[in-house]
Amino acid sequence: MSLFNKILLSLMILSIFYQHIFAQKINKDFNTDNWNIIQGNIVEHLGRNSFQGIATLKNVEFENGIIEVDIASIKGRKSYPGVLFRMKNMNEYERVYIRPHRSIFYDDAIQYLASFNGVDSWQLYNGTGNTSSAEIPSDTWNHLKIEVSGSQAKVYLNDMERYILHITNLQHGFSKGELGLFGSTDGSTFFSNFSFIKANELNSAEINNPEQIIGIIDEWEISSPMSVINCDFEKYPHATYLDSVKWQSIKSDTKGLVDISKYYPRKNRLGDCVYARTIINSEKDTTILLNFGYSDYISIFLNSKPAFFGNSVYQSRDKSFLGIAGYFDNVFFPLKKGKNELLILLAETSGGWGFMFRDANRIFLAESLKTNWEINRELQIPETIVFDKNNNVCYVSSYFNEGNEYISKISLDGKIVQKEWITDLNMPTGMCISDEMLYVLERKSLSVFDIASGVRKDRISLNEIVFPNDIQTDGSGTFYISDSRSNAIFKYSKLGLEKWLSSDEITNINGLHFHDNFLFCGIGKDATLKKINLATKEISTVCNFNSGSIIDGITNFDKNNFLVSDFNGILYKVSMNGEKQVLINSKTPQQSIANFEYISEKNQIIIPTLLNNKIISYTFKY
Repeated sequence: MSLFNKILLSLMILSIFYQHIFAQKINKDFNTDNWNIIQGNIVEHLGRNSFQGIATLKNVEFENGIIEVDIASIKGRKSYPGVLFRMKNMNEYERVYIRPHRSIFYDDAIQYLASFNGVDSWQLYNGTGNTSSAEIPSDTWNHLKIEVSGSQAKVYLNDMERYILHITNLQHGFSKGELGLFGSTDGSTFFSNFSFIKANELNSAEINNPEQIIGIIDEWEISSPMSVINCDFEKYPHATYLDSVKWQSIKSDTKGLVDISKYYPRKNRLGDCVYARTIINSEKDTTILLNFGYSDYISIFLNSKPAFFGNSVYQSRDKSFLGIAGYFDNVFFPLKKGKNELLILLAETSGGWGFMFRDANRIFLAESLKTNWEINRELQIPETIVFDKNNNVCYVSSYFNEGNEYISKISLDGKIVQKEWITDLNMPTGMCISDEMLYVLERKSLSVFDIASGVRKDRISLNEIVFPNDIQTDGSGTFYISDSRSNAIFKYSKLGLEKWLSSDEITNINGLHFHDNFLFCGIGKDATLKKINLATKEISTVCNFNSGSIIDGITNFDKNNFLVSDFNGILYKVSMNGEKQVLINSKTPQQSIANFEYISEKNQIIIPTLLNNKIISYTFKY
């Protein structure tokens, strides 16, 4: 070996050695040598040296890595203990905390929030990517772990194998700062066993792009703050006043949220106000529906006219009212041709100062797609569509019709050939075609129909299956049925019905699809597309989706790609190696995409929307 290569090898070994030392876990006992105690006490609790209160770790700058701590709470007491990280100071930080008193029953038992200018905006950061349900037993130690990487983080509670919250958009972005603990001093919560690891990259920190919200209004101007005492929520401000205001141009985050505390601190104890305005351009006179959310008071003026006033203050409506901001309210906005002004007056008292607006009916459609036709409210709750190539017609299962469910025939140009072609069904879902027979899943049976006559030839009991959802055939007379409630796949053949596979890896299984000796499955628990080797039953992950996705329809697009639907309203093109492209996003108007059909000969997608009572056809332009 040459001298150069020996030196290079030595440097590589030293680099690996120092990286290993750098990434070791560092435990920090609770004492004044390690911690700046802002308020609180070091005490014994549940047999451990523990801390209650607020403290920051001395001489540590944290960017990426793992933070771990045990937290105990007292049964029957409200508490909000958690971890502060990447702290610039006590007014600027990221925070993850738990609400043990809301354990099990609520979906915000664990929460992420960002603090700017000293405003702890828990009312603004809610929902997917910010809050999660959790089981947090009292009077025992619960282990909290936070993996931080770039602008994202994963949170684990007790179960270290599966994260409970994936934060896809840390509001302070790529930053670094101190570590701290934030709890009460009233004896309701305690911390123990604090440790951290610094690491530039975490292999387990899977990176997802923040979910795009379609239709958001993201460009605004905001005024400087003023006291709520000086604000009139009933009147549009005078033109001379608006001309005198110093306006600041800003952009919302990816969800459409404008957090005012990013730009201004709170000044007045009774409450602060700001004006915000934007322009909406329209090619014609029309009316649009806007979804919006806010905290705490809002007045909305559309082209200088008052349109809405709301009060969303914490507990203002009842003792359980949280006043969180989300797309919960609506207002019709009559647009004139040209420019239209949307102006709001927003006031804050506590818990978060912000607002969000979006066009309620906006849908994203990839440039490669065009809309063909729509069947609107003529068929009842359409759930699954299958294409019969031999007869050039599609069959549609209507999931619910007050006990009179049916299968319809529709043509490829959007005509209803026969609305109630097959009747006497019990909430049909998945369907497939094999040897001129149509196989239809019902709640407790599998019905087999002769396609030529529409006559039922058999009705097989499925009493072993809790919720039969989708059915696919391997083409050799064997059928596979997903059971969404028992996390299992059943197999039906001439030998009868049997449970083929049961696994925690297929919890909340939904859609099925055969391809190249693999059974592809949509899994609800971890929002993934998985594939199962038919010979070995080995399960592997093809692709991860955003938290909360319900993977419903799956089919081949071409030899290298699938089409996959998230029931919530997104259609993806997914490559064999898991790369995703959004083709349709209809989540904003809550237009679902159930078990769709793709007809490759026509480059045509036909989508059932279930509760929207629509069937929509799209064609690829090229």
